[in-house]
Amino acid sequence: GIGGDIGGAQSPGLTRPPFVGLLNATQPLFSLPSIIALGTAREARRTANLSLAETRRQLTSALAQSLVLVAAQERMAEVNRVNLRTALERLALTERRFELGAGTRLDVVRVQQDTETARNLVVLGDETLRKARETLGLVLGIPRGVGLVRGVQLETLLQHSRRDCQQLESLDRRADIAVARSRRTLAERQVSEVKARYAPTLALTSTTLALTVEEGFVTVPVWNIGASLVLPFWDGGAREGQLRQTRAGVEVAKQGLVELERTASVEVLQARRAVEVADAATRIAARGRALAEENDRLTRRSFEVGTGTSLELIQTASDLRQAELLLVVREFELEQARVAAFLTEAACDW
Repeated sequence: GIGGDIGGAQSPGLTRPPFVGLLNATQPLFSLPSIIALGTAREARRTANLSLAETRRQLTSALAQSLVLVAAQERMAEVNRVNLRTALERLALTERRFELGAGTRLDVVRVQQDTETARNLVVLGDETLRKARETLGLVLGIPRGVGLVRGVQLETLLQHSRRDCQQLESLDRRADIAVARSRRTLAERQVSEVKARYAPTLALTSTTLALTVEEGFVTVPVWNIGASLVLPFWDGGAREGQLRQTRAGVEVAKQGLVELERTASVEVLQARRAVEVADAATRIAARGRALAEENDRLTRRSFEVGTGTSLELIQTASDLRQAELLLVVREFELEQARVAAFLTEAACDW
């Protein structure tokens, strides 16, 4: 009706050049794919939250293990220094016997070799301790080595770490298993989302046309409101392909959940058994260290009175050194097993 008579009325004249504005609005009234997609998005958010809980548990485990490692390496470095001091005492005793004519130069050389071995262990132990402290610093987000304050007990630090983690009543509530179940649910909802694409959609539509005119500003000759019903009857097989793909994803998620549940059950059993084994090994190492210490004391006494040889002195010293280091290692393994056993059945929230 622009440019002619409509109902006996003169239409407004357009500007030269004319400007046209077109506004389309659509408001969905019913869309099953969108409804299901909203639920799928909520489940995906829940999966992300559960993944965060599992990440916290893993970070807590890494922090606890790093603390145990630093404490063990500090203890080992201290033992190495004690062993070096004892080796120096033996060297002084051997040199004194040689000066008095009760020993030989061979005895002195043998003890000097043992002293150098002890000194080498101090150097290597200090470097291992520095690396352990740097690892702890990286876990804490600090680009340098971090050590334990002198006098701080490791058990106290582990108790602080355990405050943020609670023992689970059931293994099914562990974060990684909950994540696997949520992923299975998410995969099932994705199948429903693809199926919903076969359903029709209903929407309310509106179209407005505006033209610039010479008299006034604009005129709106067209404005309509209607409803549209879309029936998706053919798309070349795209939906069918997505449906098969999502169904395969459901099977993968189910099998992953089953495997994780089995692995977690065995992991809990092994973690509990590891604590018992480590505790028994620590007690055995403690008895072995006590025997090695007594053997070293008796050998030193016999060497002082001239009935023992330097070879026996060095051998017993080496046995004592190995027994002390083994005890430190066993204590470290025991603490490590306790931490792993606790966090295997715990959930951390911090």
